[in-house]
Amino acid sequence: MSKSDERQIVERPDLDSMDLDALGAQTVVTIEEIEEKERLANHGATRGPDNMWFPGVGISFFRLVPFWNAEKEVRTPTGIVVGGWDVVVTWHVHDSFLPNLSLVCPRDTFGEDCPICNFRFELGKDIFQDFKHAFVKKAGVYVKTRSYANIELLEDCGDKGSQKWPRGGYEEGKVYIAQMPITGSKALFGALKNPDWNEEAPISSPVQGRVLRYEVKDQTASGYREHLVEPRAGDKWAGPLWPLPHPKKGYKGLKANGKGIKAVMARATDLSQFMERATEKEMVAVEARIDQLREQALAEKGGASYRKAAPAGGTDALGDRTAPAVKATAKVAGPTEITDDKGVRLCFGKYYSDTEILCDICDTQADCKASGAGEEDKIGF
Repeated sequence: MSKSDERQIVERPDLDSMDLDALGAQTVVTIEEIEEKERLANHGATRGPDNMWFPGVGISFFRLVPFWNAEKEVRTPTGIVVGGWDVVVTWHVHDSFLPNLSLVCPRDTFGEDCPICNFRFELGKDIFQDFKHAFVKKAGVYVKTRSYANIELLEDCGDKGSQKWPRGGYEEGKVYIAQMPITGSKALFGALKNPDWNEEAPISSPVQGRVLRYEVKDQTASGYREHLVEPRAGDKWAGPLWPLPHPKKGYKGLKANGKGIKAVMARATDLSQFMERATEKEMVAVEARIDQLREQALAEKGGASYRKAAPAGGTDALGDRTAPAVKATAKVAGPTEITDDKGVRLCFGKYYSDTEILCDICDTQADCKASGAGEEDKIGF
């Protein structure tokens, strides 16, 4: 049976008809899922739209609000189910390649070909032989990560931010889409995986979850802001998403209100909707921008003779591009964060395949230093 034949679409559950016990059990996200999201969050982060909550310096308190992710793919013994409860969505973007437009990177988000990434490899390998060259850095070809979560805000730190990153006023009890920088999302993943905080009362549960204390320290020895996420200090109670627990006194005396909990969850956003692929018009603009930047790069190089490598799929007798090669779906090793004994990264690709290298860094499969990836890193595609 093919993968497409196995896929089943799961409709969003009717919150009104679900009892709290069933709701609490179904919305818990597994440690394995959190570890996979944590693995993907490795490129840095960018600022989101103004209607989102962005952590400021100081201490804030909130609850995670589970949402129905229509794009979530779950592998079960009987096949693949699409649609399920989720708490954090992470994807990758090229946010400065085209003016005022953030483009989802198909390579790092979906494991597919990306013309911007291919151009990054072309600049760093073939034109400048330097991936840290000033032109490459300014071209906007790098990938950044966005990690979003729905939260019910209990108390905001009150930080007004800076002139570059101003923070507005936030309302207590309102559901926001929170965007955290990479250090904040890593701290959140750590809290979600901590068995001491999840064993009896999973943080992601709307019925038994906990208040999260989010602290941002501005002045640190490293010179960078430090983000800390943990359940409220000394919090041993579990309680409902609504009514709101006191951020410092906890849940004592509060009772679960089914109608209120469901009303909060109904305001959560399906964050997978932000992972929209670029339109055909946007891709035309991308190709035009690549051609423009390539000419500028060659001019800066001094007009040196250079012939761009043939695209995947080759060219026909007239030099026109043929259909791109179909991406292999056999053995694929995970993100190739492979380094040598000095810590120098050997591969800039997301995947290594036995039958196709999805990266232009290496000219041939024989040259691919990532091919020595251990069997423990092999995953199904």
